Amino acid sequence: MITVNTIPITPTIFPDGTQQVWQLPAAIIDAHEWHICWTFTHEAELITLLQLCALHTSRPTHLELTYLPYGRQDKPVSNEATFALQTFIRVLALCELTSITVLDPHSSVILDALPQCRAIYPKQQVTAALIHTDATAVVYPDAGAVRKYTSIYQTGCVILTGHKERDQHTGTLRHVAFDGNPAGQRVLIIDDICDGGRTFTTLATALLADGATGVHLFVSHGIFSKGIHVLTAAGIGHIFTARGEVDTRSDTPVYLA
Repeated sequence: MITVNTIPITPTIFPDGTQQVWQLPAAIIDAHEWHICWTFTHEAELITLLQLCALHTSRPTHLELTYLPYGRQDKPVSNEATFALQTFIRVLALCELTSITVLDPHSSVILDALPQCRAIYPKQQVTAALIHTDATAVVYPDAGAVRKYTSIYQTGCVILTGHKERDQHTGTLRHVAFDGNPAGQRVLIIDDICDGGRTFTTLATALLADGATGVHLFVSHGIFSKGIHVLTAAGIGHIFTARGEVDTRSDTPVYLA
């Protein structure tokens, strides 16, 4: 979904399957500045964005990405690597945007490539999750998360450092472990994305086996491709995202009011 100054953009879809952004309301066309918010749902929205940027006629135009498409495909261009983010960055550069903000990008690749781009983080939501769960310890699942988040989230909690190994060709998780003693601790795992959730279920099982009194999860972006119940079945109690707390009674992402 894409909005301009909070107004939803609905392209016309022609019989051949192509789209056109046109006949926008005067409230958009006459605005001196555009704030484009893109909540990614499918790739066709990229063409919508490009057409909008063709219409912005040099007015200040700001893009907010609530989720960075291709963010995990951040490797250098190679036939043996997932490099789609590099292509996406090239497309964004064509848009000549005044500024870009990205909610918790997976890595610094886009920030390094586009000088007008900056990251923002859901600090208030993390604080709320810590308070709600009465967490006494935080687990960052890998070294990258430790480097990124320890200076961003001042939790005041014990920090347990996770380690995970993946097969770089298949993405299969080989091993998950952590440094530190979770015994007697109420733990909040913090990371950027939950897709299938294998990292978090494996971590939760190990933390509980080592004496944690509760394990909860905060991720900025919840994809939950394997559902919610695989997480709760592993002993994860509360689940939070930047959008809010997830209703764990449902296997599909439903957010509590």
